Amino acid sequence: AEQEASEALFTIFCDAKFWVAGDASTVVTKDLRFDSIVGAATLGGQLQQYLSAEDTRRLRATVEQMVVPSEASAHAVLLPVTLQRQVGDPIDVDLFIVDRR
Repeated sequence: AEQEASEALFTIFCDAKFWVAGDASTVVTKDLRFDSIVGAATLGGQLQQYLSAEDTRRLRATVEQMVVPSEASAHAVLLPVTLQRQVGDPIDVDLFIVDRR
């Protein structure tokens, strides 16, 4: 029930929802809305190809920090990044990162 509620909230509040592998880069689920935002099919691709080197570094650091158990670690983090799109200007977005392990 909790997972269904989470999925419903993601659908309501997020423009797109996708999962990445433990490497914090490989896109492992398909979301046509995300594909539309970046202008390409993303399933099986690398999220980092749509991020600057600095945003990629920040994403990895955020995921690594979430993995290390501590009182300060969060189960969900909002990370502002800029997506580099195939066509059109880059777009500022907030990645809502949730640890679902």
